[in-house]
Amino acid sequence: MLQAAICDNEELFTQKMKTLLADCLKGYELDAQIETFVSAQAFLQACQTKRYDFVFLDVELDEASGMDVACEMRKTNPDAILVFASGFVKYAVQGYKVRAFHYLLKQELEEEFPICMKEVLQEIKRQRQTMSIKTVDGAAVSVRLSDIWYLEGKNHNVCVCTAGGDYLVHDTLNHLCAQIPSEDFMRIQRSFCVNMRNVVQVKGNTVQLANKTVLTASRHAGPELMRRFLQIQGEC
Repeated sequence: MLQAAICDNEELFTQKMKTLLADCLKGYELDAQIETFVSAQAFLQACQTKRYDFVFLDVELDEASGMDVACEMRKTNPDAILVFASGFVKYAVQGYKVRAFHYLLKQELEEEFPICMKEVLQEIKRQRQTMSIKTVDGAAVSVRLSDIWYLEGKNHNVCVCTAGGDYLVHDTLNHLCAQIPSEDFMRIQRSFCVNMRNVVQVKGNTVQLANKTVLTASRHAGPELMRRFLQIQGEC
């Protein structure tokens, strides 16, 4: 079951959004628990114990800035898909600071909401993709693709480096990369394959990941590396 939250000072708007969301998810035959909040404080308190799949948040809350609330939310819900809602387009450019996925104008809600939700559900599906690996110790592990930073070939083994730890697999990098059911990964040189979704900077022939790891790419990978990076940044 999906977990969703709607936070807006206007009770009528939260109920309208909840109805739209429930109807939309029904069309996809998906179940969800939808919680509504008219207080930023109540929402952030819920975030202490709840992990939301996606959140709709007003940019202009009475007691706090929506941006500040989003920053606090990210401390406990770093992977929640965040959609800002506002009556003013001027706030849209600020969303990148808190990794907002989408921006909805309230006056265009009915028209834009189905498009937004289609993209949100596609992103949830992408985030939940997994691959099964078997470590050199014989342990079977299911790893979320979104948690993988990079894969490093080491002789006849591959180190799968993830947000949850590193796993050593007896395999070749060529073979393991071919098993990944995603186009988000790129071979940047003979020994490294990176998750482009977790790249935060490409500078020259160096790649910086969200965990601050810096890897070196081969010269011939440069143009394609930059193209893929800019493409993904343009989707966010």
